[in-house]
Order: sequence, then structure tokens, then C-alpha cells
Amino acid sequence: MLNVHWVNSCAMQMQVDSTSSQSRVVIATLVGIGIETAIVAPILMVLYTILYRSSYIYAFVVTELEWMIVVTLCVIVPVVYSAIVSPRLRPKRIVSPLTIQVSTVAIVGATVLVILIIKIVGLRITNMIDYLIFLGILGVGWLLAFALFGLLGFWQTLVVRWLVGLNEGKPNDATYTVDVAFEVVRAHATKSEFCDFWGLKLQDHSPEIVLKSRFSTGATLKSDVVLVIAPLGQNKTLIHGSAFAEELYDVAESDGVSLRRDRIIDSLVGMLPGNINRASVKNEAGLIRISHRFVEVCTRSKVTRSGVRSKVSNSLRAIREMSRIFLYAIAVTLVAWVLVDVLFWLLPSSGIEFEPIPVIEVNVGFLLATVIELIVPAWEQTRQGKPRSTRRS
Repeated sequence: MLNVHWVNSCAMQMQVDSTSSQSRVVIATLVGIGIETAIVAPILMVLYTILYRSSYIYAFVVTELEWMIVVTLCVIVPVVYSAIVSPRLRPKRIVSPLTIQVSTVAIVGATVLVILIIKIVGLRITNMIDYLIFLGILGVGWLLAFALFGLLGFWQTLVVRWLVGLNEGKPNDATYTVDVAFEVVRAHATKSEFCDFWGLKLQDHSPEIVLKSRFSTGATLKSDVVLVIAPLGQNKTLIHGSAFAEELYDVAESDGVSLRRDRIIDSLVGMLPGNINRASVKNEAGLIRISHRFVEVCTRSKVTRSGVRSKVSNSLRAIREMSRIFLYAIAVTLVAWVLVDVLFWLLPSSGIEFEPIPVIEVNVGFLLATVIELIVPAWEQTRQGKPRSTRRS
């Protein structure tokens, strides 16, 4: 009776934790939608001036530079926000830029719809064709906005997946025994014909045999099957298989991937000499730890996995170790760069008698100068760190 009460208590606690986690994700997503809506507010301001000022010249209240800033913020801010907030949720949950972008389009579109309806009512249009034209333009624009921002949000979500890793999930595990010596099973499992047919790659061969197959399916981005083969006794072998799908946000179970895992194991058992039957047994904790290492890899940031963080740290350390003369030169270049851009920005847009200023060329020149000032001391440090070769007489 006590055990039943304890199990029920654990189940209720897990349900409460799951609900709390989902609530935090919803709140974080709503905050992201608010930030994105605030960024695209100038679009609504321009639309308002077009509709209510009787002159399309008000569409140019927002300059080209300000439009570029708005677009840049729409691209960068959701990625930065999600990359900062997602790892801090416990358990980690990706705050989807795709949801943020699509929801922002829905909110902005609804606001535009209200503005247009108020404008149409104010104009007192009685012709039904004019109403249909307004609705058609609104519908096409709304669909294009959903497509554009939805595509942008999808690619932003892929970037966030790369930065923070997938949400933690549990694969589908199964363990079987066969009455065959481990050496025999190992010889058949590592055959090139078998591995090539199922797309298996050898990950480890001592003491267990670890094989992994990674493939693409229609419903998920990537799917993985991990086989761990270990000796159980003199004439018995354990075959453990983990199947999981790398979806857009989570590592999750998948019936299709589990079916592929079973087919791979059936194919391996069918290759063994004699009439061998497999028997299902309880999952071994040691084999689970081995196979779940590949799940943990998917939930870690690829920045860490690819060594980008260590490379950035080494680069910053190398910059700090530069000679002061190079640091002063870089600082002077950056300050001059900022001052020149501020000067360009403060210049009046009309009434200038001289030729147009090559703003792009000047910025490219400053950029090249900064890069050269960073490369030269780094190259010098690398050259000094290498052992010098001596010529034999």
C-alpha cells in the first residue's frame, strides 16, 4: 500500500513539474512576442500615416537606415533572446523563434485589420467590389507575411538548436539475448556488407561493440539507431538497441525509428549460424548508459561540441597577450571608425556642395585595417612559438 502511494505521489509530482515547465515556456514565449512586436511597431506607424494623412509622402517618415535597423533586429533579436532564455529553463526547453515570428505576424495582422476596417467605415464605401479588393489585398499581404516570417522563424529555430542543443528526451530502448558466443556476433555485426546496408558506423569496439545509424525521415529532421553488443556469458550475447528521433525541438521516441531498430536486430540475428531466436530481457543499466551518451550529445550545444568556444577563448587570450603597441593601434582604429560613422550620420542630407561621400568604401577600409592589425601580431606570435629548424652543416 505504501509503494502504491509513493508511485502515485511521484506521478503527481512529475505532472506538476511538467505543467510548471510548460507554463514557463509559455511565459517566455509571450515575452519574446512582446519584444518582437515592439520592434516591428514602426511598420504600424508607417501604415497609420499612409491611411490617415491623405498623402503617401508620409511613408518616408522612416528612413532607409531605420528600415535596415528594424529588419536586422527582427533577424537577430529572436535568436539572441531564445539562445539566452532556453538554457535557463529547468528542464531546458527551446523558446521557439518560429512561434514568436508567426504570433507577431498574427498580432500585427489583426491590428492592421482593425485599422483598415476603421478606415473603410470612415470612407463609407458602398460598393461591394471595393470591399472585396480591400479584403483581397489584406489577405494576400497577410499570407505573404506569414510565409516570410514563418520561413525566417524556421531558420532562426535551426540556429537556436545549434546554439543550445535539443530538449532532453528519452529514447525507445530494447534489449535481447541470443545463445551465440560474443565473438561470433561481433564478427557478423562488423561485416562491411551488413553495416553498409543499414548505414551503421562503428563507434566503439572495446569491450562492447557500439554501432550507430543516422538517417533522415519525412516526419523528423534526423533519426538515430544505436546498437550496443556485449557478452553475457560463454555462449550468450546481449544486443541492446536505442531508437530516437531528433525533431525540431526535442529528442523523442518514434515508432518508425523503433521499427527500423527491430529490423536491424532481426537482420543481425538472421545472419547468425543456426536457428537462433532472440529473447527479450530487462534493459541493462550499463548498456543504457552507453547508448544514451549519443542522446546527451544531441542535447548539448554544438558550439561546445565543435570546439568553437575553446577557439574563441584562445583567440581572446591571444589578443590579451599582444604587445601594447598593437592594442593601442587597434583601439585608435576602432575609435576613429566610430567617430567617422557618427560624422557621416550627423551630416545634413541636403545642401551639400561636394561629391557624395563614399561611406561604404570608408567602412570597408576601416574593417580591413582592423583585421590586418589583428592578424599581424597573431601571425608573429605563432611564428615565434614554433621551434626554429636548424640546418646541418
